[in-house]
This record gives sequence, C-alpha cells and structure tokens, in this order.
Amino acid sequence: WNTCYNCMNLFCYDCHDENDQDYLNFCQKCERDYCLDCYKTGQCEHCFREFCTGCESLKGCQNCGHMYCQDCDLMNKCACWDTECCIKCNNAPWYTHCQNDGCNRSHCCNCSGSDDPTVDMCEYCKRVFCEECRVVECRKNNWNGSCSGCLDLIAKTIPRQAKEIEKLRREIDDLKKNQLQL
Repeated sequence: WNTCYNCMNLFCYDCHDENDQDYLNFCQKCERDYCLDCYKTGQCEHCFREFCTGCESLKGCQNCGHMYCQDCDLMNKCACWDTECCIKCNNAPWYTHCQNDGCNRSHCCNCSGSDDPTVDMCEYCKRVFCEECRVVECRKNNWNGSCSGCLDLIAKTIPRQAKEIEKLRREIDDLKKNQLQL
C-alpha cells in the first residue's frame, strides 16, 4: 500500500484502471506517488523513466507520437519545415543526415529537392554533409583532396551567404547608429 502525494488516498501497487494502467504511479523526478486522478504520468520511450506532468513535460514526436523526456531530448527539427520528429523517425530513409560526427542537421525528403537543401550528397564522392560541415571537411589539408562536386556544392551557397552577410552588416550598422544617437 502507498499514498497518493496529492489526495492522500491509499492505493496498492496492484490497482489498475479499466485500461489496465497502474492506478498509482511513481514519478522518478520528484520521487512521489500519484494516482491517475491527481496527475497523469508519462514514460520516456528512451530511458523508460516515468514522470508526473508537474515535473516533466514530455516532448512528442509529430510523426510517430513517441514521447521523450528533456534529459533524453532526441527530437530533431527538419531544416525546412519547423516540424520536430524523434531520432527513430529521423533515422528513417526519408531523412537525409549530415555524416559529420556531432552534427545533427538533417532534412526530410520533401526538402531534398528544394533549391537550397540543408544537407546534400555530392554526386561524385557520395559524401553527405550540411553546408558548414562540407566547407570544414574540404578545407582540411588546405582544400587538397576535395572533389569537384563538393566544391560545386560549396560554390552554389556563396550568393545566398553573401546576401546573409550583407543583411547582417546592415543590421550592425543600424545598431551602431542607434547607439550613437543615445
């Protein structure tokens, strides 16, 4: 027997509701027991810890519905859609990932045909990188060993990057002008 921390009712750990869910659940963050009437709990589908809704708001994958706690935050955003999906869905064949260790940039197949994909595969060397990681990888050894396909992919991004740099320069100039007026 144990007591719900909120309503102080006594329950046994064998009590189940009509859906065969445990009626009393232990939150592994605040280390308290709660009945289903007081707090709903959720389980992280990666670490399998259970949390009450007062302690942890689990993030749900918009694609498959899997729930993850903040400690196991396995959600990735598609670069072009602003949707989040879990790492299980993100590892599905319809996502393209940067192959650089430590980089989590990826995008869905709907974006791969766009004019400006975040992650792209080189047609010659078949390596898959995001723009930033491709530049870093190609700059190793002073650009020696970089294939022409990778260099072409980098060159395609220069006009867009130049526009972004110009926009940033104007914003900085405006900030400087505003500071001088103060």
